Amino acid sequence: MKRVLLADQQPLVVAGVRHILQQQTGFSIVDEVQSKNTFVQQLQQHKPDILIADYNCPEFIGRQEIGQVKNWSPTTNTLIISANSDNATILEVIQ
Repeated sequence: MKRVLLADQQPLVVAGVRHILQQQTGFSIVDEVQSKNTFVQQLQQHKPDILIADYNCPEFIGRQEIGQVKNWSPTTNTLIISANSDNATILEVIQ
């Protein structure tokens, strides 16, 4: 069972992703983070297999936080979701 941490400020997005994952076998949502203040704490506490994080709002989870995920939870893989299709932003987050 893959443990998933959802991180997004938009409750509707979190609800949608949660619904999709609940329809699949092999995924368990360990927590939902909607605040930058609790992001690192929840990541370190749960050490999820997968982090699904929004990158639409860099004040929430930005490049610096994404870059630190492996330091805070070494075995966590990250999936970034974003409504932004700007190539510069996409390249920024994957570097």
